[in-house]
Amino acid sequence: MMENIPPIDLKDALERTGDDMDFLLELLEMYEKDFRAKAASLETALAGFDFEALREIGHYLKGSSANLSLGPLREAAFMLEKAGTEKDPQGALEGIARLKRGFEDLERYLQEAPERG
Repeated sequence: MMENIPPIDLKDALERTGDDMDFLLELLEMYEKDFRAKAASLETALAGFDFEALREIGHYLKGSSANLSLGPLREAAFMLEKAGTEKDPQGALEGIARLKRGFEDLERYLQEAPERG
């Protein structure tokens, strides 16, 4: 795992929002709420070996992470989606752990980021 990759490609994310930092922060706030709800569902799905739900949530988070240029979260979500498809509980566990770490990294990064515009 590459620790020096930032949780968000800020340049790319700003290009996607027309260089509107306020709009980007608003989108990230919506992502955060959505992510928390999905993460709670992941625990339930894993406990019940509901691989279809794991695949669907992974797929959903992969897309929303990609839309906001959140590379590490997109990759973790893809790992989870794949584990759901392959009915792989160990892969699902690892994917969930990577998602949680990636989300914590994103939160830390956003808290430490200098204020803009």
